[in-house]
Amino acid sequence: MIEVVYPNLCPNCGGPITSTRAILGLLCERCVPKYDTNGLPSKTVPDRGERVVDAYSRLIGTNSLLGLWDNYIEISEYNKLVGFFKQVTGLEPRSLQRYWLFRMARGESFALSAPTGMGKTTTLMVYAVYSALARKNVLFVVPTASLRDQIQSRLKQLYGSEAVHNVRVVTSTYMNRNVDEIRAFEPELVILDDADAFLKSGKSTDKLVEVLGFSVEAYRNAIELVRLKSLALLSKKNKEEQEEIRKKIEQLSRDLTSTQDVAQLLVASATLRPKGAKQRALRELLNFDVSTVQLYARNVVDAFTKRSLREVLETLKERTLVLVSKDKGKNGIREAKELAESIGLRVGLAVSGRRFLDKLSRGEYNVLIGSASQYGVAVRGIDEPNMIYNVVFYAFRSSGLGWRITSITL
Repeated sequence: MIEVVYPNLCPNCGGPITSTRAILGLLCERCVPKYDTNGLPSKTVPDRGERVVDAYSRLIGTNSLLGLWDNYIEISEYNKLVGFFKQVTGLEPRSLQRYWLFRMARGESFALSAPTGMGKTTTLMVYAVYSALARKNVLFVVPTASLRDQIQSRLKQLYGSEAVHNVRVVTSTYMNRNVDEIRAFEPELVILDDADAFLKSGKSTDKLVEVLGFSVEAYRNAIELVRLKSLALLSKKNKEEQEEIRKKIEQLSRDLTSTQDVAQLLVASATLRPKGAKQRALRELLNFDVSTVQLYARNVVDAFTKRSLREVLETLKERTLVLVSKDKGKNGIREAKELAESIGLRVGLAVSGRRFLDKLSRGEYNVLIGSASQYGVAVRGIDEPNMIYNVVFYAFRSSGLGWRITSITL
C-alpha cells in the first residue's frame, strides 16, 4: 500500500504526517518517533480521549508538547464531566448525551435539538450543577412556573443546596421583565430549556443578547450582517456594488470574531424553527444555528385508534396523560375527567400551580388530564418521565371524519 504524507496535519506540531498515523489518530514521527503502527488494526486503537492522554504523557516528558495541549485540556474536562454525570445520575450517558457533554466541556454555545425523552433536560441540569460547583453563575430559563419548580426540585435532588446556590431558575417572562436584575447576576452559563416560544419573539431575543453580555454595537453589526448576506443572495446590482457588499460582509464578520467575552448559551428544543433576522443575528454572534432540528431514534410508538376514550383508558389504566383538544375547552376536560373517574381511576387536572405536580410525583394520580394548548401547562410544564408513560390525544378531528381519538403515544 502506498503511504501518503499530508503536510501541516500533525495535531501537535502542525508538520507533515503519514496517512497511517493520521488514520489511527496518532502524532507524526517527529513528535513520537517510536510509536509502532505496523499491522495495527483500527479496532485495537484506543478511543480519541485515550489517544490524546497517551500522546500527552509521551510529549510532556520530552518537553515537546505544543498544539496538543488544548486537546488534552478539552479531553480532561470532558472526562471529568462524564464522571460527574455518572456520579449524580447513576447512569451511563447515551452516545448523544456524550456528544453534548463533549461540546459543553469545550465551552461551545449550541442547540440540543432532539425529540422529547432523549435526555436534554437531564444533561442540562447535570452541566448546570457541574458549572455551579466550579463557582460559575448559571441562569436556567424555562417557559412556565410549574416547570421552574420542577427544575429547582430536581437540581436539589442531584447535588443538594450547595450547587443550587449559584443557579437561578426563572421563567422566560420573569427574565424579560427583569433584565437589569438578571444582568447584575452576571451569568457565565445561560440555559434555555424548551425554548420554542422564547426565541420566536424578537423582543425576547433582544433581552437574551443583553443578558449574554453582547454590546449594543456587536448586536447591531450582527443584524446588519444578516441583512447584507440576504442582500448578496438576492441582489441584481452591478459587479461594483456586489463587490462593495462582499467587502462589508467580510469586515463585519471579522469584527464579530473579535467580540468581547460573553456567557455560554445552551438551547434545548424539540421543535425550534425560528427564522427572524434577530434569531439569525444570534447565530452570527455565537456561531451556531438555533433553528436546526434533528430527529433521532427513540423508544416511542405512535398509534391511531377509533376506540372510545373509555376503552383506551381501561387498556392503559395508569401513568397516562390525556390531552384534550382546545376545541372542546373546559367542557371536554370535565367530560374526560368524569369518564376516567367512572372506571375507578384516580384523576388529576393539569392546571396552574404546583399542587397537581406534587401529587403526580407521589403517585396519587393514575391519569392526568389537561388542555392540548401548544404552550399550556400540560404540554410544556411537566417533566415527569417516571410517572407518565402514555399520552392520549382526545377529541381531535381529522379530515372531518369526527374521530374522537386520533393518536396514542406509548
